[in-house]
Amino acid sequence: MKLLNPNKFGQLTENAVTDFERFYEISLPKEYRNFLLKNNGGEPVPGCEFFWIKKGKDGSSVHQFFGLHAGPIHLRLATYMDQNMYGFPRSLLPIADDGLGNYICLGIQPNNYGKVYFLDHDLFPFQSNENAPGITQISSSFSSFINALQKSSND
Repeated sequence: MKLLNPNKFGQLTENAVTDFERFYEISLPKEYRNFLLKNNGGEPVPGCEFFWIKKGKDGSSVHQFFGLHAGPIHLRLATYMDQNMYGFPRSLLPIADDGLGNYICLGIQPNNYGKVYFLDHDLFPFQSNENAPGITQISSSFSSFINALQKSSND
């Protein structure tokens, strides 16, 4: 998968990632951590879709990946860590959006570590518990998610 603008808001350092992990008391999966260090956010080429049940059904696209930077607040990973403001489950880290109000999230707790989830904003009652509707596992790992992204047949 190619990104149009990796490091748009600056190159990320190992220290910045470590500081983020310490501050939020999390440990990022290695494959995502490496992606973040290399790209620090960015937009995939238009039309990068993913499907979790059947090709052409039950899918979405990645609009933009979030990063650790001083760019726009809606593109910062730290923005979504504020549980009181956004209400994401503590076990999930939003890492991207689909441009339609939905989020691609990464599991950061032992029971879901490294798995990738789609959070449907129409179904998920924010400020709710982990088992609420609207959270669907779409990949067993970040690398398999990235490898599954494909160019839309509509493009």
